[in-house]
Amino acid sequence: EKVEGKTIDLSRNKSVVIGNLLEDSLIRKYESENMNLCSRQDTEYHKQYKFLSANLDGIAVSNGYSKEEFFDEKNIVEIKTASCFNKDEWGESGSQIVPKQYYAQVAHYMLVTGINRADIFVGFIDDKIIGEILCELNRVIENIEHAPNFSEIVNNIETRLYTFHRDEEIEGLILEAG
Repeated sequence: EKVEGKTIDLSRNKSVVIGNLLEDSLIRKYESENMNLCSRQDTEYHKQYKFLSANLDGIAVSNGYSKEEFFDEKNIVEIKTASCFNKDEWGESGSQIVPKQYYAQVAHYMLVTGINRADIFVGFIDDKIIGEILCELNRVIENIEHAPNFSEIVNNIETRLYTFHRDEEIEGLILEAG
């Protein structure tokens, strides 16, 4: 991670570790709740401005039919975990009230990819959930053949979904600042 031009190692940060552990299970829950398949992505680059890149958690594709034709609609999926203590920074599911750094992140991702829609799917974590994660990791340590399974933990946490659409004015500001 780069913060104010300095590289910072966040690999041992508790919040980052928990987010990484739960990301795949949260993606599966997102897929289940939204009837979309989500594919993991490598780094994406802007077609014209190659210095602009995005590390997406995934792209979801929903299929459908209109009267005229079959269509595939893509949207960016950004997975977040947040402390239950920070819930007041997040609006109700379906609103567009999220911490501003996450809005800036998905606006940047939409600019880079040209995809018109982005979903932020957040799972709220408390100390009880952290204890359950540690118990699951201990089971893996005791039985090397046992892969960690966080799906049941994730199925029992509160999640919220926020959807955003491309905004040309915001994209102009991003390009001006870059």
